[in-house]
Amino acid sequence: MLVIDEDEHHERRRQMLPPFHRDAVARQTEIMAEIAGANVRGWPVGTPFAAAPKMAEITLEVILRTVIGASDPARLAALRSVMPRLLSVGPSELMAVARPELLKWRPWRALQENIEEADRLLAAEIADRRADPELESRPDVLAMLV
Repeated sequence: MLVIDEDEHHERRRQMLPPFHRDAVARQTEIMAEIAGANVRGWPVGTPFAAAPKMAEITLEVILRTVIGASDPARLAALRSVMPRLLSVGPSELMAVARPELLKWRPWRALQENIEEADRLLAAEIADRRADPELESRPDVLAMLV
C-alpha cells in the first residue's frame, strides 16, 4: 500500500476498509487492552525509562495479534524479532528497497535475509488462514482479507 500509486492504490485501499471499520476494530479492543496492560505491568516503578520503545512494543504486538492474527508462540516470537529490524531501516536500506538488485550485495544482504524471513513467516500465516475451517469467525484483519 505504501509504495503503489493512483488507481491501484485506491482499489487496494478500498479493499482494506472493511477490516478497519469501527465495528471490526471494536471486536479487538479486549485483546488490545490485554496487550497494553501486560506491557505496562513490566515497566519499572520509580525509575525513569524511555517510553517510546515501550509504545513501539505495544504497537507491534497489537499489529501481530489483531491485524495478522498470529497466535503460534514460535511464529509470534520470530515475528517480534524480524519485524522491528524491517521497520527500522535507514536511508541506505531504503535505497535497496527501491532498487532490489542491490540486495544481493554485502551491505544489504542482512536486509534481504530479514525480508525473506518476514515473507516466510507471513506466508505461513496466510496459509494458516486459508486452511482454517473457522475463518469466518476469526476477528483478525488477515482473516477478513483472505
